[in-house]
Amino acid sequence: MPIAIIWGCVALAFGLTALMMFIMTIISVVRDSKLFEDVIPTSTIPRESAVFTSFANEKIRGNPDEVFAAVLDFDAYPTWSPYTDYKWRETDADGLPVPGCPGTLRLTVDDSVSRTIPVRLTALDRERRIISEITTLYPKWLLVSERVQEVLPIQGESEFCEYRTYFTYQGFAAYYLLLATREEMYEIQKQCASDLRYLFEEKIRVKGLKRFRTM
Repeated sequence: MPIAIIWGCVALAFGLTALMMFIMTIISVVRDSKLFEDVIPTSTIPRESAVFTSFANEKIRGNPDEVFAAVLDFDAYPTWSPYTDYKWRETDADGLPVPGCPGTLRLTVDDSVSRTIPVRLTALDRERRIISEITTLYPKWLLVSERVQEVLPIQGESEFCEYRTYFTYQGFAAYYLLLATREEMYEIQKQCASDLRYLFEEKIRVKGLKRFRTM
């Protein structure tokens, strides 16, 4: 075997070893940081497998069932949430997807960048007001994310409820997202939560105007 090939193999081995050590160092740092403390497990991503969670919530003036109904109205998403657009391949008699149903999620990062990601619905519980879906583009060891949206009543404040939206990430590639795009992921969640709050604020404003005009 030519000496150049031997040295090339040695260099490749050293390079791969250094890369693995670098990855393991990043994993260790993340696991020991506050970021891991903020991880929220999902129905398919346990805490010990998760890398990070991008979370946002909003206090919304509205009935929890009405707010959750807006979350389930996927056809209306583009009218109030320009960052997200869902398409489902199978729906029930009410036009809603059922757990296990495949679909797509289009995430718009800004006006010129958007990504369409294949997803699978993992949960839809009207009683608990929670819905979630997981990405299916890559295997779990490489990269998956599960988005959860839920609406919770606020004790002692019957006119308000809490809306939560978050993505939990799993896989080696999630460490890259954590380092390179974490703030961007958080901002998308914050904007989605704010957009839903604005939607209900606008409904209240319009209802008030109609009531004023009929007086």
